[in-house]
Amino acid sequence: MPIRKNKIVGGVLVLIMMLVYVNKEMPPPAGLATPAFSRRTSRYCNTGGLVRDGKEGGVKGHTLIGITVTVRHGDRSAIHSIPGSGMEAVYNCTGIDEGSNAWPASLKIISETTGDVINRPTFSAATPTHACHPGQLTRQGFEQLRNLGSYLKKSYAKHPSVFNHSAMYIRSTDYSRTVLSSAGFLSPFLDNGVPLAVRVNENEENEMMHGVGLRASSAGANSYDKKAGGEKVILGGCAKAVSLSRSQKATFRKSSHLKQDLASLFNTGAAEKEITDLGDAIHAGACHGMPLPCGQGGCLTAATAADILKAADKFYCERFMGNAGGRAAAKLSMYPFLRSISDGLQFVADGQTNINTRLYFGHDTVIAPLLAALGVYDCLWPPYASRVVFELWRDDANGSNYVRLIYNGLPLPLRGCGKELCPLPRFRRIINGLILPSTTLDAACEG
Repeated sequence: MPIRKNKIVGGVLVLIMMLVYVNKEMPPPAGLATPAFSRRTSRYCNTGGLVRDGKEGGVKGHTLIGITVTVRHGDRSAIHSIPGSGMEAVYNCTGIDEGSNAWPASLKIISETTGDVINRPTFSAATPTHACHPGQLTRQGFEQLRNLGSYLKKSYAKHPSVFNHSAMYIRSTDYSRTVLSSAGFLSPFLDNGVPLAVRVNENEENEMMHGVGLRASSAGANSYDKKAGGEKVILGGCAKAVSLSRSQKATFRKSSHLKQDLASLFNTGAAEKEITDLGDAIHAGACHGMPLPCGQGGCLTAATAADILKAADKFYCERFMGNAGGRAAAKLSMYPFLRSISDGLQFVADGQTNINTRLYFGHDTVIAPLLAALGVYDCLWPPYASRVVFELWRDDANGSNYVRLIYNGLPLPLRGCGKELCPLPRFRRIINGLILPSTTLDAACEG
């Protein structure tokens, strides 16, 4: 079950876990035994090995000198519901009690713009029964990130230069679910009592993790300074990326049989709902052992639910890898973030900075386009607690520098490199090539 409050006390974010958690191992949802449905939800919910296993941390004959990790937040309550369903799913969120000693560490939240410590209000549960707000991190999600942090700490234990408190830069999007995810991830690193700072951009439109193209904000009730609500569309600063994204999105169609099924079970609103909104409602409920929703025409079957999730994967694939503008938009939109990652690795290689560990906490809509821009996206909706790791290795024999890309524990050879270890200069050319034939992002966005 879930958790969710955070509170600044004397400029320090004290996040203490209350261990009010029933049903620690979530049972399989009733009636969801079809293999197709189980495969998709099991992967997406990510309650197993993805956060405890992988290939990070070991390259023979090389020394690790830098690392950048981008992480999706952990398990959360649903943001969307299916129109016409009999009742909305209720997720139980507990509080975080300052009086508990379950996690005695502290974090500061810092404004990326001003450098000032930011005060964050305490979030109260939506109801006296502790029902979650939409999109709120759950206890399950917090534990996913704690487990991931523990795993990476162990994986890089032989490389003491990384994950050193004095050499870490940490940033989160300004959502409580991502800030709390960063807290869960960092908790295994706070055993020495030294506090860490997590930076946020208070203006969501300035956060480069979101890209500079067409994007949706799902802050809603789960933001710090915005009124409750669903999603809103944000137009980034790159006009061409926005246009390309719109062109790609216009090509997607739900199958006629799926629309008919949704209309007959629920209503026309369900049939016209965005496929990923439907997928969000189904995935989130399945991750908590909830039965599939029912409407006036009956209950959603596991087979139809699997079709919805398959279509949602297809939508994600086309949105970021499609030939009608998706891949081109992802390259432009994510260029500033990837360029920042590339520059940071180069600074480490050149000895121009002591910050060799950079951690970013974001969303599925950060992970997917980042991988798509590099041409290595697997076209599946990124699971909770997904991670993209850029390792910077130095050859012990000749001093050459190499980048290794790892997604959810699996090394991914970059296009243009052919091998797991990509020479840093070649990696830099790949990133700079995202805006070709232009030489600047401004020119690329006008073309």
